[in-house]
Amino acid sequence: MEQVLSIASRISTPIALGGLFAAILFLVFRQILQMNVFPSLTTAHGFRVIKVIIDRLFVLAVLSMIFGFAGYALPYFISPGTDGGKATTSAFTIESSAVYKLVSQMNDAATDQERLTQFVKFAAANALKLRIAAELKDGLPDPTVQAKMLGVHAFVSIAVPRMVSYVAFIDARNTKLVLEDNEFAAGIEDIEFTGVNRQASPNAIVEIIYNSMYGTGTYAKSAKIYTITEDYVLLSLNKPYFEYNNGWGAFKSDDVEFKTKNIFELNQQKSVYEVRTIGVAIVRGSGTEKEGDVIQTREGGPVKAYRELPDEFYVWNPLSKQFEQKEGRIVAGQPLLTHVYSDFAGAKGGWFTKPAELKSKSKFDRLYERL
Repeated sequence: MEQVLSIASRISTPIALGGLFAAILFLVFRQILQMNVFPSLTTAHGFRVIKVIIDRLFVLAVLSMIFGFAGYALPYFISPGTDGGKATTSAFTIESSAVYKLVSQMNDAATDQERLTQFVKFAAANALKLRIAAELKDGLPDPTVQAKMLGVHAFVSIAVPRMVSYVAFIDARNTKLVLEDNEFAAGIEDIEFTGVNRQASPNAIVEIIYNSMYGTGTYAKSAKIYTITEDYVLLSLNKPYFEYNNGWGAFKSDDVEFKTKNIFELNQQKSVYEVRTIGVAIVRGSGTEKEGDVIQTREGGPVKAYRELPDEFYVWNPLSKQFEQKEGRIVAGQPLLTHVYSDFAGAKGGWFTKPAELKSKSKFDRLYERL
């Protein structure tokens, strides 16, 4: 059924193209006839002229549809596929590449240190100039190393808490670094993968949660979201993800906590990924309750109140190659969640300024758009 729908979507453009050419030619012939530059014609001659115009219009429209259909449908049937689960690009086979073999060997290794050694040897053999070459030369204590194939790109991560955090994307077709990143402040906390789906845009997504701040009463995390296709790997979104705040008296409560989660969903109609961020503010201490709070208490302990944060909604734009925010408070350029949602946690002293906000749609409107 999916193949039928895909072919149908391709056919729609050739039909429109045929109609466009037919309409243009019809208007041209009509203007010629209205110029009245021909000598008087008999009824038989006039009938023949009109018949020729109709025949030419019909033939042109049919030819436009035939050639248009061939141009749009044939690539669907002859484009490289999965070949029984083995990703291929033209005559290239991922499984035969040195990068694929590296990932397989790293995943088969017994320890993280062995995985790191294999990656370092591979980088040296293929002249990969890594940003953390100096750190690797000196050796890393107790690293956490991960490797995964994402289509034609390999993903490798190396993390030592509060010391080194590094990720690299390597193209299996030419054994070159496509993107590397070692700017994770206090270290990588977690890595989540979405995809691989070659029919979607982007084909795959990597979300990295990293510790962005320690100390002075604040502990915070942020999320970097990388997008992957056969042609590129990009950092497409970087936003605050979690925050615990205590110790500098900016709130009415004893301490506050902001928790969010990014939910990735494929829009089946448009074949693009969307991101919805949901979250909650947690305030602790007596006298923090307000109407609408979900309250949790412990015997002899402080009151804990939960307040739902407004959703943020992002849509992938294939042209800008970014997740563009469509709903919710604008978080671009904000390093901490306290800069976005402190009014939900009882900010005091007038220091908080609510950021600009994009109008959120109702659940009915979002459902209607998908129908």
